[in-house]
Amino acid sequence: SIQEDAELMTLRVCPILGADCMLLTLGEHSMLIDAGRNTHAKTILGVLQEAGLDSVEYAFNSHPHPDHIGGIIPLMEAGLGIGTFFTLFPHDYLEKPGDYGHQATTIRAMEDAGIPVVDLSNGDTIPFGDAEVQVIRIPDSYIEGRERTCNDLSAMLMIRYGECSVLLTAD
Repeated sequence: SIQEDAELMTLRVCPILGADCMLLTLGEHSMLIDAGRNTHAKTILGVLQEAGLDSVEYAFNSHPHPDHIGGIIPLMEAGLGIGTFFTLFPHDYLEKPGDYGHQATTIRAMEDAGIPVVDLSNGDTIPFGDAEVQVIRIPDSYIEGRERTCNDLSAMLMIRYGECSVLLTAD
């Protein structure tokens, strides 16, 4: 049950391919979870505008595929303010030879803009008002013995607020 005076937590799923961009809000707290492709900035900005936001406290990237991280730089170029960027991948991560380096490009853009980049690990928590936001990542041992992909290493977020819990997964 939800207390009558409790703040409402909202999760908006941006109307783009899959759930490659979500906006989590609770009172004054906001988190952009992934950022879609570089062509999705206008749609994502519309969702942020509907939520009354021109900046987000946090941007969280589940994994550095272009359909999850590609929209960050166009959003910044359009004026979106970002307080802190969270990642679980090395700053120079390349999934395979010939990768376009989306992670490195995004990290450089964050650093150039003076946005703190925070490296997270499995089990870490992100402060978010009265909610608990915990990072979950499958241990390497689970996928031992086979080729690991960026999707295999994707981060998830377990969000607990009051008596409710939701698990946000990536690919």
